[in-house]
Amino acid sequence: MKFDKAVELMKDDIIASVQELVRFRSIEDSPEPGAPFGREIRNCLDRTLQICSGLGFKTENFDGFAGHAEFGEGDE
Repeated sequence: MKFDKAVELMKDDIIASVQELVRFRSIEDSPEPGAPFGREIRNCLDRTLQICSGLGFKTENFDGFAGHAEFGEGDE
C-alpha cells in the first residue's frame, strides 16, 4: 500500500493521536533520571513512541533525550 493511501485510511486515528499528545504539559522542567527535560516531556515522548510502535514503526528512545520512529526499510 502506498504511504499516502495508508495515511488517508488512518487520518482519524492520526488526528486523535495528535490531540492526545498536545494535551501533555510538555514544557521544560527539572531533570530527573531518565527524563532530562522533565517528567511530562518524558511521558509525552514515551506515548509518542508507543503510538508509533502500535502503527508498525520501529522505535527507539535515546535515554529520554530524543526518540526515533522508522517506517519501512531501505531507500523507499
